[in-house]
Amino acid sequence: VAPTLDEVDLAFFSRPPYSEQNQSMVVWYVVVGIFVAGALLLVVGANLDLSERRGRLARAIVPQEFVTHRLLCCRVTLPQENVPCEITEQYYTDGRLLAMRNMAEVAARKQRIGFAGYLFHNGAEFAEVLLREHLVLSFLFRAIPTFTRVKRGALVVMQLHVCMFAAALVFNVREHDAPLGSYAQFSCGSTEGPCHATVPAALLAAAVACPVFRFLCTRQMRLTCFVSQSHPSTSRFPLGMRKFARLEPRSFVESMLCMRNSYERHKAKITQQRSPLHRLVHALWLTTQSSIKDLRFYSPLTSWLVFLAMLGFIVGSAAYVLTFTVYLQEVAVYHWLEWTLLMFSAWTFVFEPLVVFWTQVLWSSIVASIAQKWGYGGHALAATTSKYHSIVGEVDDVIISGLRNVASVRIQRWWLGMLHMYKQVNEQTAAAIKIQSARKKQTQKKRFLKEKKWCMRVEVIDCAELEEVFGIDELSPFIRLKCDTGNPNIYDTKIAWNAGHAAKFGETFFVDIKDSSAMTVEAWCKGLTADEFLGRGSFDFNEYKAKEERQDRPEGHFIKIDFSKKGPTSPSSRGHNSGIINLRVTFLDPMKDQCGVDGGEDWMLPKNRMKFALSKMGSRGKPKVGKMLGSLTPKTPADDFTASSSVGGSFYESSATPAQVPSTPPVREPAAREEPIAGSAARAASPTGAASAGAGSSPRQSIGGGAAGSGGAAPGSASEAPAAEGAPAASSAAPASSSSQVGGG
Repeated sequence: VAPTLDEVDLAFFSRPPYSEQNQSMVVWYVVVGIFVAGALLLVVGANLDLSERRGRLARAIVPQEFVTHRLLCCRVTLPQENVPCEITEQYYTDGRLLAMRNMAEVAARKQRIGFAGYLFHNGAEFAEVLLREHLVLSFLFRAIPTFTRVKRGALVVMQLHVCMFAAALVFNVREHDAPLGSYAQFSCGSTEGPCHATVPAALLAAAVACPVFRFLCTRQMRLTCFVSQSHPSTSRFPLGMRKFARLEPRSFVESMLCMRNSYERHKAKITQQRSPLHRLVHALWLTTQSSIKDLRFYSPLTSWLVFLAMLGFIVGSAAYVLTFTVYLQEVAVYHWLEWTLLMFSAWTFVFEPLVVFWTQVLWSSIVASIAQKWGYGGHALAATTSKYHSIVGEVDDVIISGLRNVASVRIQRWWLGMLHMYKQVNEQTAAAIKIQSARKKQTQKKRFLKEKKWCMRVEVIDCAELEEVFGIDELSPFIRLKCDTGNPNIYDTKIAWNAGHAAKFGETFFVDIKDSSAMTVEAWCKGLTADEFLGRGSFDFNEYKAKEERQDRPEGHFIKIDFSKKGPTSPSSRGHNSGIINLRVTFLDPMKDQCGVDGGEDWMLPKNRMKFALSKMGSRGKPKVGKMLGSLTPKTPADDFTASSSVGGSFYESSATPAQVPSTPPVREPAAREEPIAGSAARAASPTGAASAGAGSSPRQSIGGGAAGSGGAAPGSASEAPAAEGAPAASSAAPASSSSQVGGG
């Protein structure tokens, strides 16, 4: 026997009779199609919301602020929505609210208006209100900042599931009540037995569900807010505006005991003095007016709870259909599908516009025409002018004009404050620009002064506290200078023979530092077969040039370098060092100061010499070609012999002994020069120099020195005599050599 409605405990949660476990594939196709259509609707809504948000950012309606969100161990930076700015934009999209500020509308309120006038006035705005209040039409044609299209798309999906669930519920109960009944489209007519008309029942269900859904779902979804409702700004100026009047919030005791605050108690006291009819009219009037409660959104927690409740209903309705409705017979399934589509269509295109027309046009016109007799509405004063003409004039003169004056003064003060603020901001910006330009100009000037002084005079004074070298009793040190980059020349001092752990040099070198930033100072010891490395240190040019910016240093900088074998050390470094080198460094401007020996230009690199010559030519006229390019002397046999002695320096220097050091002092400059000015003992990196250094010596040439070719080696054999005799000739033949030095050790 087939189960009937009386034999089943709950017909809602029971399979229909005569199902025989046969499922209808039409139900599966319909459910899958609804889910696919809902997903596409949400994707389209999300894309439209994203484009509108980008448009608001492009029009500078909302500030572009980014907020960091944390999800487990991940951090994501997303643009933050600005709810107050969205509320402001939504205000300017509401035609009724903007009409209240229109001067023509204000002038029209002074005329008396009745029900027909209100009906015509509200009916003229029905199209604009319908596009804003209708769910599907607003999704297609209207942007509402606080009511995004994703929310409206979710409500459309929810509405479709309500129709599907209502049809499934009705047909499930119908199958239990009349298993052998029949179905009809519009009316059963003369059909024998139980019959069910689908179209009238679907229209009735749509008429009942439409207002309930607008209150329970649409209104609640409008009030949801899933982000912070404050201004997401990092500006140092406050974005909020001080209100003219502020209501004190409830105290802790009033909130806990659900008590009214002082303002609410005063408001309730005034309301109680009115008649019951007056209170009823006031309550009806409030149903037609926009309230501040419409802009008080839910907290993120409450909003998520509302969203989860709607999502649970969607999932539950789909599960109910796939559990019970899928076992209906084919005729019942087609009528269930017809009910669903007809109910959704009638709901969307018939009953929802009727509800909007009733609430926004008819009901508002009826209530406004009645409420203006009790002083409610914009035409309330004009409606009572015939009876209270003098009172209206007094109210306008005493109260309204006073309010206007106070409001205008406050607005002027606010605007004056805004002008002062923007003036201060502009002054601060202008001052900051001036300070930045002055600093930039000063920095460029300092940088130019730094770059102008590209000749460095280095005086190697002495060295001390040298470490002992294994196998050498008395150290014979010499100092080697070289730049880090830009200048490949190497500058060596004379060898201080048998000087021990401390040696004095007193030699001066002129170095081209145009493309260099630091100098490496090395200490070496002359050995019998090879030079022994004692240590290395360095100093930076910019550090001492910066000191010259603060105060002039004509006497130069005295630098004490603690060198070590491990690597370059700065003058301020501390630790285990191998000795000390004392230098005096002076930065010179080649255009103003005398650089080189007797003002010669042999210390310059060839590329910088040409630039220097061109700069001098541009400022002082046309100089001579010989002076511009430097003196080029013909090659002499003494120069050839000097070069050959440099190549064979390893043999001569290895055979020299301390006892063979000549006792005659080196030739010095004439006595007319009070202070010896040394030239640059420069040695360019070349294959000859590399071979010479590998043999245990480095080629050094001197002007006025006591040795040449082998770097001051003592003439201990007959083959060394020509070198000693040829040194003065070489020095006199090439006074402007690329490597020169003056002074004795």
